[in-house]
Amino acid sequence: MLSYRYPALPLPAVGRYTRLLRLSPGEFSDVLHVELEQVLLDGISNYEALSYVWGSTAHPVPILVGPSREHTISVTQNLATALQHLRDAKEFRILWVDAVCINQHDLKERSYQVTLMSNIYRNACQVVVWLGPEDDDSFHAFNVFHDIGSKIDVNWIDHSFKPKVADDNSSSSELEDLRNYRFRDEEIHAVNRLLQQQWFERLWIRQEIGLATQAIICCGRLSMPWPLFRDAIYFIYTEGFKLMLEALGDQIASFASRISLVYGLCERRVYFLDWLRKDLAHVVCADPRDRIYAILSLLPPSQRNIAFDPDYTRDVALVYQDTTIRFINHTKNLSILLQCELQDTPPHMPTWVPDWSTELKAEQYLADSSNASANIKSIATSKGEGMLSVAGVAIATIEDVQPMHFGGSEHDFQAMLLALWKMVVFNLAIINDTHISHLSATFDALCGGLFRHSTIPVREELPEFKSVMQTFKLISTTNSPLVDHLDSVSHWNKYKTRVRGMCRNRCFFVTTEGSVGIAPLSARPGDIVCVILGCYCTLLLRPSVDDTYQVVGQSYMPGFETGEALLGPLPEHLRLVSYYNEYLNQFHLAIWNEHTKEIQYKDPRLDKLLTKPGFRVCDWGENSLPSIETSVEALRNAGIAVQYFDLV
Repeated sequence: MLSYRYPALPLPAVGRYTRLLRLSPGEFSDVLHVELEQVLLDGISNYEALSYVWGSTAHPVPILVGPSREHTISVTQNLATALQHLRDAKEFRILWVDAVCINQHDLKERSYQVTLMSNIYRNACQVVVWLGPEDDDSFHAFNVFHDIGSKIDVNWIDHSFKPKVADDNSSSSELEDLRNYRFRDEEIHAVNRLLQQQWFERLWIRQEIGLATQAIICCGRLSMPWPLFRDAIYFIYTEGFKLMLEALGDQIASFASRISLVYGLCERRVYFLDWLRKDLAHVVCADPRDRIYAILSLLPPSQRNIAFDPDYTRDVALVYQDTTIRFINHTKNLSILLQCELQDTPPHMPTWVPDWSTELKAEQYLADSSNASANIKSIATSKGEGMLSVAGVAIATIEDVQPMHFGGSEHDFQAMLLALWKMVVFNLAIINDTHISHLSATFDALCGGLFRHSTIPVREELPEFKSVMQTFKLISTTNSPLVDHLDSVSHWNKYKTRVRGMCRNRCFFVTTEGSVGIAPLSARPGDIVCVILGCYCTLLLRPSVDDTYQVVGQSYMPGFETGEALLGPLPEHLRLVSYYNEYLNQFHLAIWNEHTKEIQYKDPRLDKLLTKPGFRVCDWGENSLPSIETSVEALRNAGIAVQYFDLV
């Protein structure tokens, strides 16, 4: 048998051409045979697109190609098994399968076909998800998903569900019955095993299933509609997990991680470049360039113009750097720098470029009520040779750092808190005091500023700041057990949960100017805390002898996270909050007025500034704080000590 040689596809100038695979009918054990046809993608939809995992390339399986059956293409065993199961006994089946329909040895063709994949999956009459062959208990898992998914309607916009209404207009099941759904032990373990399939962690399937207009999910001969599976995952993630704990035993942690990954896949249809490293932390792909290429069609409208054609001949570092520059130039926003984290090993790319191929040690966090740069758009210029010049204000220099390990017990948690407070007291004994209470600032920093007073309406899962402070003072000054003060226990426990998540792989710092905060573990004395224009959180930079700076990573420093470095403090009756707008169905930044008990979007600190030359208000919608375009010269003329930082 001869290896199949792909005829070249027509040039893109002629039209958007791809290939479709005609899978010949046959019995399960018959040799696989396909025919390939070049087709113009526009207007065609009489095919199914396969979403699967290539699997190991060891021991490839030959399939026959063409009418003469004299040529072969080698495919992975997983794909061969999928085609055997999907093959009809009597009819041809028209499919699009990337490993066969794209000449994988032609980088130019491969790069171009990747640009068409969003249209290929969007136009397909159906996307077929292939998880793999059946296991002994796959049947139990599919039964659970089908049973739950057929009983509920999920609203993925407001994240709620209700019983599905039957044809006779009566409820098919009571809500309480659903919330007390009885999982048998064998079903729980079957669900756990099915969700461990590699398909769920594969990067490209986010596009393939996210763009599908209709889809089914298959495991061996078992199949079910994707919407039923998706709704069942919502229920298990939000309600069912707690009903499974006893049966899961020592598998609780692994299942929790897995169900979270699968829930994210089912929930998310849009990916933001400035959150990409966090959102794709546990997702795998063979080529690190695909961390960008695979999500270009899933960017939100505000970032869609950043997209560019994939090019697999380019170096990974250049792809990441170009993506970062495109984002900054298009959005006038430097929040993408919050995905950067200085590692111990020498960087293989500039420190201002996120390394999307690796996970962050300290997970990127959204400081819901932070607006360090006061919505002033970025001033940034790429100088070439891996240098990016950005404008901002240096506000503090780190004096001392302390890694944080809060442990799992109450004793360990309190011991770490007391150690940090002693560190603050020791360092601040030799420097001037600041306008903000150091104890309050310490507790604010450890929680990333997210307390009940920082959201409107109040989020019940968040701790109450005053209660937490009172509890700590009680602990540090008396020997009475915490359980003797039950009114404080709930808020204290919520605070502990928040702190343990926020401070994982982070350090606590004290500055020479008397401030405190948290930063990545790589922070060290001499690093500078900065407010960078266009960046909603403070950023830690490390100065070099040649007047350049490395990006250490995202920091949080109370007293400078709501525009104080540029505009001064807000009046006491105003505070920046994360406000839930029911009309928009989302949280966004707003100002809470304690006098009027109302939300406002006018920042009084801007009144005087906007009368000066060189400032222009833009993007001021009915439900948003205004964005401001300006220049370094205008800011300096207004008395704001802005400088340039050359990042390398």
